[in-house]
Amino acid sequence: MGYEKLTLKERQFYLAKFEGILASKKLFLKKDFSLPELASESDIPLHIISYLINSEIKLHFKDYINLMRIEYFKEKINCTQWNDLTLEKMILASGFKSRTTCYRAFLKHVGITPLKYLESKKIAFNHQKTSEIFFLNVPSTIYYRYLEKLESTITSKKLFLKNDFTLPNLAEETGIQLSTLSYLINSGINSRFNDYINLKRIEYFKEKITEPEWKGFTIDEMGKASGFRSRTTCYRAFLKHIGMTPYEYVKGQKEGSVLD
Repeated sequence: MGYEKLTLKERQFYLAKFEGILASKKLFLKKDFSLPELASESDIPLHIISYLINSEIKLHFKDYINLMRIEYFKEKINCTQWNDLTLEKMILASGFKSRTTCYRAFLKHVGITPLKYLESKKIAFNHQKTSEIFFLNVPSTIYYRYLEKLESTITSKKLFLKNDFTLPNLAEETGIQLSTLSYLINSGINSRFNDYINLKRIEYFKEKITEPEWKGFTIDEMGKASGFRSRTTCYRAFLKHIGMTPYEYVKGQKEGSVLD
């Protein structure tokens, strides 16, 4: 079958299959991971994968894989097991073959070097202890008042629908200090900021798929309308938090096999 003749359903099936395998097996962490390996792992013809990455995701294979590595790097830098890692070890642990490859990818897709990104995140992290001491010395009602303000601001304004929404943006919207917000999300909601926002996007996605205005949407359009920056981010969030891809979730809803 020629890839030009693939139906929408077939394209979505193949995309869901190889992206699900990539995310679940974390194949992007292999430094020498190649397109033929992805074809072998997914049992999808190489030319079909290449066509779909270029036409549907609109990226070259190397950029596509490097973006996954960057997202992994960004997710892991606040994990305790990475606390003692040097930048070089973080780069290698994210699947990059070398410092040069990593720096080029970050500059191309994020606009700053991994070192600058790491430094910007560590500023907020290092100040977190101050917020912890503050909340230990005030009544619990004040703590929960902050939590309520945080939740109500995000929900009422649907701030999670902004695909570039950040913790500093939330601090500006709520009038709560950035370090205080970071502590509240970690301790009160027991989550990381990215996971917290992505869970909001997933819930929005799940609520909207039955509404008439979404009837003609593709999975990609649904993901973007829910605030996800990219297909990769959306798929990884779904796999992490509900154990299936958005395509599988929508398909299950249509077949009546997924219960919320």
